[in-house]
Amino acid sequence: MRKKIFYGICMLGLVALVATSCKKKEETVNSFSATHGAFEADDTDGERAYIHPSTYQTIWDAQDCIRVFNFHNGNAATFMVENPGANTCQFVNQDDDIGYAPEYYAFYPAEMIDGPFDGVYQQFKLDPIQYVREFSNDGYSYGLQTISIPQAAYTTYQENYYRFNIIFGVARFKATCGPHSNGGSRYIQKIVLRDKHFNLHGTVRLKPNKINQGKLNELMGYLEGGNEVMYAQKWSEYVISHEGDGLGYSSHGAGKELTYDFTGLQNVGHGVALNISDARAMMVGVRPGAFAYGFYIDLYVYDSGDEQVKKISISNYNNEGNEGNRSYTIKPGQIKTFNLGDITALVDNWQPEE
Repeated sequence: MRKKIFYGICMLGLVALVATSCKKKEETVNSFSATHGAFEADDTDGERAYIHPSTYQTIWDAQDCIRVFNFHNGNAATFMVENPGANTCQFVNQDDDIGYAPEYYAFYPAEMIDGPFDGVYQQFKLDPIQYVREFSNDGYSYGLQTISIPQAAYTTYQENYYRFNIIFGVARFKATCGPHSNGGSRYIQKIVLRDKHFNLHGTVRLKPNKINQGKLNELMGYLEGGNEVMYAQKWSEYVISHEGDGLGYSSHGAGKELTYDFTGLQNVGHGVALNISDARAMMVGVRPGAFAYGFYIDLYVYDSGDEQVKKISISNYNNEGNEGNRSYTIKPGQIKTFNLGDITALVDNWQPEE
């Protein structure tokens, strides 16, 4: 499965595509340039409000692919990166000519496409287990799968320029942990998230040309603000409606649990190396709206001191007794930080489940 490289702990961003081969209506769009943008970061637990966008500048990985839709004739084609390893790269058509259209729509990553395009609707799939890949040998720098950060864009034939908008958000979990009493190191092998209300994985069907980050953010704003009436109204008008600008959204095979596996890192497959002096950050790509009604976290910690994997459950964010709190809501294009703090005592006092 193809993955995307992120510089440092994680670099994420928007995408801009420039069509280079449309000269007249008889010709087709066969190549694009692609340039990454930036995420906005929001620290839920009060460490800091925003992080400079350049912190999250990204580069293209080998074989990254984008799906371009022509709603004028019902065609679709996959474009693959031609010169990976830079912030701006060329993408080249891998399929038949997509044909002329007054406007085009694009979706990244193409790997998330599940089945053929019927000219109006496309099916997308997010698996219940996501994996990270190593980026360096420092034990915690990594890249998320491309399907963790889906993005969408639109352009006209005259403009020939795509400005991608991110559909998902990112949850960043920060933790510290001291060593075992005998000096053995601890590592996070995987994180399992359990949402109290929303599905976190599954297969969805919708109209790609109606994906609108602005409308999604408006919807999430009502959800985060606890305005259930307006949220329900906008959900009906935009998300599930098949009329006008409605997404025509439907889903199946969905579940409220999402796993992120970090064993693809260095450290002999143990995962993210923890220490007590500075917090390690684990990035997780999540659908918009997730966590609004609370969620649970299970950390699977490999303790080299006694060579055991210890499941540490954290319920700090379950909103129990505080159902009106919507501050955990995941928004498109934003990184929301959750500071788990020092988990040393939880690991030290771990007991195996019966």
